Amino acid sequence: MLDFDGEDSVASTAAESLRAKGALASLTRECGPDVALLEAWRARTKRTKQPAPLAMRLCEARCRVVRRCLASMLHPGTRVVSLGAGLDAEMLRLRGRAAVVEVDCEGVADRKRELLEVTGLAHDDHQVVALDLRDVQGLRSLLTSLRPAVAIAECVLPYLDVDAATAVRRVV
Repeated sequence: MLDFDGEDSVASTAAESLRAKGALASLTRECGPDVALLEAWRARTKRTKQPAPLAMRLCEARCRVVRRCLASMLHPGTRVVSLGAGLDAEMLRLRGRAAVVEVDCEGVADRKRELLEVTGLAHDDHQVVALDLRDVQGLRSLLTSLRPAVAIAECVLPYLDVDAATAVRRVV
């Protein structure tokens, strides 16, 4: 079993996003993949505390913006590449509408694959790829192999140093 409570700051950030989106889905009585992933994560970490109200409001605003932007770009055959995808289920909402490739660092990608497996949410049109976004050549190679695609970097760029974030923007 993977360590879902590790000291890794990237994994911690991914877990906080999952907590906020899962709690938001629970509060709005939206039964969906966020709730399933949150419950699987809670079972592995024994954490039940809700995120702060401000975090919930910011999460809701982020979700609405991302969903609107993606909805305007989707058409039959669209492939979406989510950079720094984290642990939440946002990209699972695209099932049946787009093929999805989620990209994150190895620790987060491993955790995400495990959560998808134990919740039964793994799917052929949904891949989770481990890649350090600071590996510019690896990122360029991956994106080239996936073209054409819509790339989204919802919140990952501020976590990278300036040079790495600039390199990611140039590659995308």
